Amino acid sequence: MNKFLILILSVFVLAVGCKDDDDAGLVDVLKYDGDNNNAPFFDSGEFEAAVRFTASDIAPHEGRVLEEIEFYMHESLPEECHIKIYEGTSNNAPANLIYEKDITANIATNFWVSHVLTESVTLSNSEYWFAVRVKHNSLIRSFGCDAGPADSNGQWLWSSDDNIWETFSNRNDGNPNAPASAFDVNWNIRAHLSPE
Repeated sequence: MNKFLILILSVFVLAVGCKDDDDAGLVDVLKYDGDNNNAPFFDSGEFEAAVRFTASDIAPHEGRVLEEIEFYMHESLPEECHIKIYEGTSNNAPANLIYEKDITANIATNFWVSHVLTESVTLSNSEYWFAVRVKHNSLIRSFGCDAGPADSNGQWLWSSDDNIWETFSNRNDGNPNAPASAFDVNWNIRAHLSPE
């Protein structure tokens, strides 16, 4: 009987310990997405996919250092690929570019691409946008996305066609060529923070 009780308590302690570790890891990553599910087609041009975190989203993490941006590159490589980080918002668009790095030489398809920042970015009481900018010379699928449901701040998109920031859903509202669920997604873009 005592051996059985010890076994039950051991399993309970192990389960609680693992849960705490998992929960602690979640607060080290700012994200809206789930696992990669797909990627939309984008024609030739320049596009920037971004996830936006408000000042209230950032508040619990204020003072922490942003260490890494991770994103999923789907089946096609763009001609160019840049990581961009903005601080602040102006007219529903990112305001101040505080970090940019050309990572074209370091990307691969069907792969989570990880970029460790080469300059320190400490989160302040502000809004942040974490973005991946690509240049396409043909119709390809580059930005990975999850299966949704979308968070409006998890699917921002800029296009060189109109030079406007808009959510992916709004850009495709009423598109007769695809079901609405095709746009009910979040970009696979994640910001990793230093441990507390």
